[in-house]
Amino acid sequence: MKRIFLNRLFLLVVGCLAFLLSGCEKETYETDIVGLWELQAIEEDGENTYLPGEIPVMLLFEKNGVYRSNQENTLNNTNNVSPYFFGAWSVTDNKWLEMGIDSWKLSLSPLSSTNLKDQWISMHLPVRFTILELTAESMVLRIKSFVGDTKYAVMFSEPNLPLITEDNYDQVSEEFKTLCTYVYRFKRR
Repeated sequence: MKRIFLNRLFLLVVGCLAFLLSGCEKETYETDIVGLWELQAIEEDGENTYLPGEIPVMLLFEKNGVYRSNQENTLNNTNNVSPYFFGAWSVTDNKWLEMGIDSWKLSLSPLSSTNLKDQWISMHLPVRFTILELTAESMVLRIKSFVGDTKYAVMFSEPNLPLITEDNYDQVSEEFKTLCTYVYRFKRR
């Protein structure tokens, strides 16, 4: 009797586990994100700051964890390698997109030189976007960042670095102290 009870209990437990585990299959963004995406809009604290066609920016996520960022007119070159930037990407916890980007920071004494290369320091940084939406046709990413960190980073295209003078030093310095929320909207190409 005890043996029959244990066999039935075992079958019941195995059946329940099979039922529970079959419902635990998660959707993963890691496979959904692979492909070519075109930037449609950038919102800075809810205000649209980018118009499609202004600078057509493309973002290509490859299965091997590499992404390439380029402008539309560079996709027709012979080897499809971006002249702007490429880096690594990954999706964690099915809600974060992590990317490695290049960024520019002010040197310790930018006013001591009139040479642009002496005023700015290049760094490679990891950034984490929140995936707000990812469907077969659209992707929406959000990041909270300082204006200067976003404006002078190779987020999806090369930034225009200004020559630092006494007239604009305070303004540029303030950009690295002002926090904003950015939302990037892409459509699949």
